[in-house]
Amino acid sequence: HPAAPSSSLTSADASMLMSPSELLARPAFSFSSSDIDLASNFTIYDADESKKLLANIVDTKLKVPKAQMRGACSKYMRQIDSVKSGEKLVFESPSDRDSFNTVFAEYKNAMRSSNAVDFNDLVSLPVQILQNQAGERERWQNRFRHVLVDEFQDTSG
Repeated sequence: HPAAPSSSLTSADASMLMSPSELLARPAFSFSSSDIDLASNFTIYDADESKKLLANIVDTKLKVPKAQMRGACSKYMRQIDSVKSGEKLVFESPSDRDSFNTVFAEYKNAMRSSNAVDFNDLVSLPVQILQNQAGERERWQNRFRHVLVDEFQDTSG
């Protein structure tokens, strides 16, 4: 990671640096929005856990043949990641759109019922709240002079 120029961060600023997961989990820094429906002891699914959940959904809801499962899961995971990043999806047919909508709704419901988020949620959920809720945005703007978002994902434990 490139270091921030020393003149731009004071020692007080540096002591406030925390990861998005730490930000979401700490009551003093939590969002009061109902958009994040998580208990403070939420779980972060790594890529393998997310893929396993998605494969189960694709298998049970769409009945994709085993020979096509890997490709279907990869496609749906890319689409989910794109949607969470704010991109608009273009579908080849209405049935493709309906299949994605089914998979995505089930994925979100499964994550919510497991009190879990995936790595993309750690960035996309706070961004959504800050974009859509003026009160939350103003609260955070008044609290910090700078916010650094580091998307590095260290899953080595």
